[in-house]
Amino acid sequence: MPHFRGHCGHGQRSDDGEVACRPRHGAARRRYDDIIATSTEGAELTARVADTMAATLRDDAALHRLWYDLRNQSLFEDGFRDTIIRIDDLLQQMVWTIVLRYAELMGRAPAVAPEFAYALVDGLFQNELIRFLRGDPEALDRLRRDCVTLLSNVA
Repeated sequence: MPHFRGHCGHGQRSDDGEVACRPRHGAARRRYDDIIATSTEGAELTARVADTMAATLRDDAALHRLWYDLRNQSLFEDGFRDTIIRIDDLLQQMVWTIVLRYAELMGRAPAVAPEFAYALVDGLFQNELIRFLRGDPEALDRLRRDCVTLLSNVA
């Protein structure tokens, strides 16, 4: 899920119109790449991905809130729309890599398209982020549980 570098304020833009606050996609990608590379069973992969997603939500909730704000603003603000689209594409690729590995471990093909898998994971994450930020003590456990269920059903 999205990770941001540095202090972002309110999504300041650089002189070239790019969003100054960009995902630390490399760090996030490496975190999931390790899980993908070292998991040997489907259940192990889904549990580790779910734990990582919950930890990311817990540790970086304010930054994830900023990501969703910027993404929504890009529907109205052309200045950083292309950057948001690129970031979303990278996140979709990350989710799809997880889905493909799970499918491989389970010996079957993915049951959904990459865009659909990303929409499901993103929607789950955003909804639990909202609940977490509202003080729901069950949000992290629900995210873990529902992430396992979701990943188990997309392949």
